[in-house]
Amino acid sequence: MIRINSIKRGFTLIEVIIVIAIIAILSGILIPKYATYIKKANSTKAEQISRMIFVSAMRVYTDNERFTKEEVTSAIGEDMNINDINIDVKSPSPDGNSITTDFNTGDDKYTVTVRGDNSTFTLGILK
Repeated sequence: MIRINSIKRGFTLIEVIIVIAIIAILSGILIPKYATYIKKANSTKAEQISRMIFVSAMRVYTDNERFTKEEVTSAIGEDMNINDINIDVKSPSPDGNSITTDFNTGDDKYTVTVRGDNSTFTLGILK
Protein backbone atom coordinates (compact mmCIF):
# COMPACT_ATOMS: atom_id res chain seq x y z
CA MET A 1 0.00 0.00 0.00
CA ILE A 2 1.33 3.43 -0.97
CA ARG A 3 0.82 6.36 1.38
CA ILE A 4 0.67 9.89 0.03
CA ASN A 5 1.38 12.70 2.47
CA SER A 6 -0.78 15.56 1.47
CA ILE A 7 0.05 18.01 4.22
CA LYS A 8 -0.75 21.51 3.09
CA ARG A 9 2.00 23.99 3.96
CA GLY A 10 1.88 27.78 3.60
CA PHE A 11 -0.84 30.07 2.32
CA THR A 12 -2.49 30.29 -1.03
CA LEU A 13 -2.10 33.42 -3.12
CA ILE A 14 -5.73 34.44 -2.61
CA GLU A 15 -5.36 34.24 1.19
CA VAL A 16 -2.31 36.50 1.09
CA ILE A 17 -4.10 39.00 -1.17
CA ILE A 18 -7.12 39.11 1.15
CA VAL A 19 -4.93 39.74 4.21
CA ILE A 20 -3.06 42.53 2.39
CA ALA A 21 -6.35 44.11 1.32
CA ILE A 22 -7.68 44.06 4.90
CA ILE A 23 -4.48 45.65 6.20
CA ALA A 24 -4.64 48.33 3.50
CA ILE A 25 -8.26 49.17 4.35
CA LEU A 26 -7.52 49.39 8.08
CA SER A 27 -4.44 51.56 7.57
CA GLY A 28 -6.42 53.83 5.24
CA ILE A 29 -8.87 54.42 8.07
CA LEU A 30 -6.43 54.62 10.97
CA ILE A 31 -3.60 56.78 9.58
CA PRO A 32 -5.76 59.94 9.13
CA LYS A 33 -7.21 59.44 12.62
CA TYR A 34 -3.71 59.12 14.06
CA ALA A 35 -2.62 62.35 12.36
CA THR A 36 -5.65 64.12 13.85
CA TYR A 37 -4.79 62.86 17.33
CA ILE A 38 -1.19 64.04 16.98
CA LYS A 39 -2.31 67.51 15.90
CA LYS A 40 -4.77 67.71 18.79
CA ALA A 41 -2.07 66.59 21.24
CA ASN A 42 0.31 69.31 20.01
CA SER A 43 -2.45 71.88 20.31
CA THR A 44 -3.24 70.80 23.86
CA LYS A 45 0.46 70.86 24.75
CA ALA A 46 0.74 74.41 23.39
CA GLU A 47 -2.26 75.46 25.43
CA GLN A 48 -0.76 74.03 28.62
CA ILE A 49 2.61 75.65 27.96
CA SER A 50 0.94 79.01 27.38
CA ARG A 51 -0.93 78.69 30.68
CA MET A 52 2.34 77.94 32.48
CA ILE A 53 3.97 80.95 30.80
CA PHE A 54 1.01 83.08 31.89
CA VAL A 55 1.32 81.96 35.52
CA SER A 56 5.08 82.60 35.57
CA ALA A 57 4.74 86.02 33.95
CA MET A 58 1.88 87.05 36.24
CA ARG A 59 3.99 86.09 39.25
CA VAL A 60 6.58 88.61 38.07
CA TYR A 61 3.89 91.21 37.36
CA THR A 62 2.34 90.74 40.81
CA ASP A 63 5.73 91.27 42.50
CA ASN A 64 6.88 94.26 40.39
CA GLU A 65 3.68 95.70 38.85
CA ARG A 66 5.43 95.46 35.47
CA PHE A 67 7.11 92.87 33.25
CA THR A 68 10.84 92.68 32.69
CA LYS A 69 12.39 90.32 30.17
CA GLU A 70 15.04 89.00 32.56
CA GLU A 71 12.67 88.29 35.44
CA VAL A 72 10.03 86.67 33.22
CA THR A 73 12.70 84.47 31.60
CA SER A 74 13.98 83.51 35.05
CA ALA A 75 10.47 82.78 36.37
CA ILE A 76 9.65 80.60 33.35
CA GLY A 77 12.91 78.70 33.84
CA GLU A 78 12.14 78.14 37.53
CA ASP A 79 8.51 77.13 37.03
CA MET A 80 8.85 74.99 33.92
CA ASN A 81 11.24 72.09 33.53
CA ILE A 82 10.85 71.59 29.80
CA ASN A 83 14.09 70.79 28.02
CA ASP A 84 12.78 70.10 24.53
CA ILE A 85 11.00 73.45 24.09
CA ASN A 86 12.79 76.70 23.40
CA ILE A 87 10.82 79.60 24.89
CA ASP A 88 11.91 82.97 23.56
CA VAL A 89 10.84 85.89 25.77
CA LYS A 90 10.58 89.18 23.87
CA SER A 91 11.04 92.62 25.39
CA PRO A 92 7.98 93.92 27.24
CA SER A 93 5.86 96.81 26.03
CA PRO A 94 7.20 100.29 26.88
CA ASP A 95 4.76 100.66 29.78
CA GLY A 96 5.68 97.17 31.09
CA ASN A 97 2.07 95.96 31.06
CA SER A 98 2.43 93.26 28.38
CA ILE A 99 5.05 90.79 27.27
CA THR A 100 5.26 88.32 24.37
CA THR A 101 6.92 84.90 24.21
CA ASP A 102 7.41 82.52 21.29
CA PHE A 103 7.72 78.72 21.45
CA ASN A 104 7.06 75.67 19.31
CA THR A 105 5.52 72.23 19.67
CA GLY A 106 5.90 69.81 16.83
CA ASP A 107 6.01 71.77 13.59
CA ASP A 108 3.79 74.62 14.81
CA LYS A 109 5.12 77.86 16.23
CA TYR A 110 3.11 79.75 18.83
CA THR A 111 3.17 83.18 20.39
CA VAL A 112 1.79 84.06 23.81
CA THR A 113 1.03 87.63 24.79
CA VAL A 114 0.40 88.25 28.49
CA ARG A 115 -1.26 91.44 29.65
CA GLY A 116 -0.81 92.18 33.31
CA ASP A 117 -3.18 95.12 33.63
CA ASN A 118 -6.24 92.95 32.97
CA SER A 119 -4.72 89.52 33.77
CA THR A 120 -5.31 87.92 30.37
CA PHE A 121 -3.25 86.08 27.81
CA THR A 122 -3.72 85.32 24.14
CA LEU A 123 -2.33 82.32 22.26
CA GLY A 124 -1.65 82.69 18.56
CA ILE A 125 -0.18 80.43 15.90
CA LEU A 126 2.74 81.81 13.92
CA LYS A 127 3.12 80.66 10.32
